[in-house]
Amino acid sequence: MVAPNETVDLALASTLLRVLEGKSLSAAARQLGVPKSTVSRRLSTLEAQLGVQLLRRSPRSVVATDAGIAFADRAREALQTLDAAVAAARDSEGPPRGTVRITAAVDVGQELLAEPLAALTAEYPEIVIELGLFSRRVDLVAERWDLAIRAGDPGAGSLIAKKLASLGWGVYAAASYLETAAPIEAPSDLTGHRMVVFAPAIQLGMPTLEGPLGRFPIAPAGNLRADDLSFCLRAAESGAGIVMLPIKLAQRAEARGALVRVLPEYAAPGAHLNLVYVKDRYLSRAVAVVRDRLVAVLSDSAPKKAKAKL
Repeated sequence: MVAPNETVDLALASTLLRVLEGKSLSAAARQLGVPKSTVSRRLSTLEAQLGVQLLRRSPRSVVATDAGIAFADRAREALQTLDAAVAAARDSEGPPRGTVRITAAVDVGQELLAEPLAALTAEYPEIVIELGLFSRRVDLVAERWDLAIRAGDPGAGSLIAKKLASLGWGVYAAASYLETAAPIEAPSDLTGHRMVVFAPAIQLGMPTLEGPLGRFPIAPAGNLRADDLSFCLRAAESGAGIVMLPIKLAQRAEARGALVRVLPEYAAPGAHLNLVYVKDRYLSRAVAVVRDRLVAVLSDSAPKKAKAKL
């Protein structure tokens, strides 16, 4: 057990946090780049030093005890403070450097982030980008992400959100589909066309196109439905039918001729795309550089020159 005048090894505390974040010893071992046995040994050492059980382990799960939760909460704060002190010291001289952890939805990452992040890492070789693409909304504080690109409600009051763009929805199809399908000159002409349906958007209510002739509710009818926008986009590119997509996410497909915007004067309103980061966390120069670049290239108000870097 730790004596009153002794301290706990922060590496052991960090290992515990990685286990809780990854929900398994194996995930923590992969993230730390060490064998699973090393992670297990570190946890046993930490529990022995503290004289309490921090985790309940079984072959299928790892669950924190009450003592483990209390220790992890305080250890996370201590490690974040230490990380900020180290970053501030290293950040004072030379070019921006260090790891920047960014999270986004899978479709946002694939369609919007690959090119600007590739350009940024070429410009700043000492910045390392760690990009996590998830279908779930991550906890920036608990999981220690620096930046998040997310649509809709940005999150709790401990976060700062910068609005990037409006995710209005447009109607698209492959040229191969349009060549053989009935002409589409007004929203009412969409009735009867095959459609690729993004199921979550439909669950929120029937989409309504707005344009010169007013508002037109669209009742999607199709035998291909999916809960992933990237799949819907690729299916439409393959000629599966009409698809409604966020205009921002469809720009690259339209630019390379894979999709054609149908009824371009009509759009359905959508949520805002936000760049989010933790309010009270130290912001390194590397994180600030990445944040500012993403705002420059993804914002609706960004000048065309900045958008060209996409």
